[in-house]
Amino acid sequence: MSDLVTTQLLRLFRPFPVLKYCKGETLIRSEDPPLGIYYIYSGYVRMYSLLADGRELTLNIFRPGAYFPMIWAITSSPNIYYYQALTEVRLRRAPKNLVLSYLQSHPDALFVLTQRILTGLDSLLSRLQHLFSGSASARVATALHICALRFGSPYRSSVLIRLPLTHQDIAHLSGLTRETTSIELKKLEKEGLLARRRRLLVVKSLSRLESKFQV
Repeated sequence: MSDLVTTQLLRLFRPFPVLKYCKGETLIRSEDPPLGIYYIYSGYVRMYSLLADGRELTLNIFRPGAYFPMIWAITSSPNIYYYQALTEVRLRRAPKNLVLSYLQSHPDALFVLTQRILTGLDSLLSRLQHLFSGSASARVATALHICALRFGSPYRSSVLIRLPLTHQDIAHLSGLTRETTSIELKKLEKEGLLARRRRLLVVKSLSRLESKFQV
């Protein structure tokens, strides 16, 4: 996001009080109308839906600087997704009409938002391909690969995913049970493709990981 857009957004949301949520707390439920648009100052928020068998499928992860729920705001359709704090988060919430008016009068900010939405859509479509046809190994590898690209930074000759992910978090991303996900993660560790640095995951080789889900 450009410095100008970031400054504009901070100014837009600054008049509203800071909201704090602990890890695991729900910000918005699918059955409840959102109270406004949330802007993330720190922490991560996941957007998810419930599968028919009750499992949770993470559709997107929002990082600092992101604001949501924009599908509801722009389309005016009922919100059907859950938003949950993946870590401790600090946010501000502004009225929907105020944010929409800002976007309508600031095409640069609207362009940045469109980029973010399309990036998230691209990641989702990539995962869906393997959720429907891929093996458990391919699904876990895909989830890790996307997280490495979106939240990773160089670490020695590897990539450090700067987002604390539990086995359950990766299960929610890959559409698997936690038990199956744990088995696949251990396989990747044994193969030397994955390691841990405290609470963070380290991908040893993106190209080797990518080969796990390429047909």
